[in-house]
Amino acid sequence: MSDYMIDREKQRTVSYTGINGIALQDHTITESLGRIADRTFEHLAASDMMINRVRRLLVKAASDHAETGTAPKSATDPQVYAGLRGGQFVADEIADGREALRDNLAKISLESAHALAQAAEQTA
Repeated sequence: MSDYMIDREKQRTVSYTGINGIALQDHTITESLGRIADRTFEHLAASDMMINRVRRLLVKAASDHAETGTAPKSATDPQVYAGLRGGQFVADEIADGREALRDNLAKISLESAHALAQAAEQTA
């Protein structure tokens, strides 16, 4: 085993990382990232647009905080992110991405509404 408790046998046979648990895997990656990369000449594709937007928001938030001590709204108002969740789904190869996402979100919303209604009936 290494410093990060990588089990090489487990890495060969069970898990790509050979590290037990997501938390330790994240810790390992965070510590081993190396120096901060210069991203000024990076060429991102259209599918990477969100990466660019998040980076800009983070840089602006850090600059604002350094200059005026102002925290981002999300740090002081948890409602900014209320109801947001990550997720994934598989769409047909021929489906339009935006339409598939819209359909999937509508389906999830309907399923959530049914689940909430059932839970409310059970507690009543």
